[in-house]
Amino acid sequence: MKPNVILNTWHGTMIVNRLDRHVPSNGGPIGVGHQLLTTGAFDQAEVAFTSELLKAMRVALNRPVVAYDIGANIGCHTLVWARELGRDLAVCAVEAQPRIFHMLCGNIAINNLFNVVPVNAAIGAARDRLSFREPDYSQTGSFGSLELRQSEGSEFIGQDLSGSPTVTVPMIPLSDLQPYPPDFIKIDIEGMECEALCDAPDTVTEHRPIVLCEGIKVDQQRLCDFFSDNDYMYFVLGINYLFVPKEAEWARKFIAPHLLTEQKETE
Repeated sequence: MKPNVILNTWHGTMIVNRLDRHVPSNGGPIGVGHQLLTTGAFDQAEVAFTSELLKAMRVALNRPVVAYDIGANIGCHTLVWARELGRDLAVCAVEAQPRIFHMLCGNIAINNLFNVVPVNAAIGAARDRLSFREPDYSQTGSFGSLELRQSEGSEFIGQDLSGSPTVTVPMIPLSDLQPYPPDFIKIDIEGMECEALCDAPDTVTEHRPIVLCEGIKVDQQRLCDFFSDNDYMYFVLGINYLFVPKEAEWARKFIAPHLLTEQKETE
């Protein structure tokens, strides 16, 4: 069975690896490909919310806006943002895994999205090279769950990577993605979020973007302290943190109706 298929999804036409699936011992199946194959969408509520946020940002700032999709995978967020905002948005979509990056580029191309710049790199504190064990994409596994910096406590993606070949990619700080400074950053890089944001703070301190950061594998206290020290408020949105500059009153008004009872705002 060939892994890659073309699907019509809520996000657009997509190249999807049908083997992107793992069933952890403590839960049901996970994987970007699995969600797309079974429901036709991946994290639809989150993607829709961020797309509406970008539209509101465009109106509030009265100019085209720039979004960074850090840990873009095969483009579920990028495709929707780029299609719905068109010329009012430029997207920089960053994905470290070369095989996944190739699929991201294909998805951008087949959806005729000319407002997206794809980048194959890991995001870290400084310019360097990062080597990691590459999964076998012709076997089942949750490829988006791969931690580039492996440790004893790393999440098992469904494959033993100990004998896997090593691939090396550039590692760059967020500031290297300029001259397109971001208005919004979505970052989901499997435990490297603090390294990318807190250890290389210039992008946040100089440009003050709104930041949506997954909080599962990150040092949550350090992350929240960093943004608090830089005059941000934050909202807990499920497994994510949404960090908003305190001066962005428009964003606070936009976000408030979207908060559910189990979510909270913290200053």
